[in-house]
Amino acid sequence: MKRTRPSAAVVCLSLALLMFGCATPDPHLANSVLSSAENINFGKRIPVRNFTQQDIIVWLVDVAWTPPTRPAGRRYIETSWYKDHQLISEAHEYQYLMNTPYSIWSRRAAATLGIGHFKVQTAINDEVIAVAEFDVLP
Repeated sequence: MKRTRPSAAVVCLSLALLMFGCATPDPHLANSVLSSAENINFGKRIPVRNFTQQDIIVWLVDVAWTPPTRPAGRRYIETSWYKDHQLISEAHEYQYLMNTPYSIWSRRAAATLGIGHFKVQTAINDEVIAVAEFDVLP
């Protein structure tokens, strides 16, 4: 019985698919905005840096990737809130990034944070991708 051998082109294509075809795309920062719930509820992504204790603070981080036809897969998302460089609140979970762009949301009531200077940051797989600083005024 005669055996047939695959052509060089078939071998190269198979190797390329094995090496690159199965990899998930890497998400990157497309946009981020720190705003109030009032703005967001009206469909406005207006950046805000000073909040009152009556505000709900909303942190939106949009990520994107190429090719857009493939999901970015399961990623560990972590959003950390700091007051004067001390961690005061954190949210973390695995999320499946199916469609690009993908929005990551986090919100906190300004009254629960208290008065002072703050920082919020979001990381994907332990890599910080977006940071914002703000103040809650009396």
